Amino acid sequence: MEKIFESEYRFLCILWENVPIASPKLVQICNDIDSRFLVHYNR
Repeated sequence: MEKIFESEYRFLCILWENVPIASPKLVQICNDIDSRFLVHYNR
């Protein structure tokens, strides 16, 4: 059985929660999530 990394799983969760979704919207959602993580991480 193949295993996936945590980051791959998080991406798939985002995708599954927003299906159907256009690529530009998916990029925007991922960027928003990444920005929130970086702000939280840098504190």
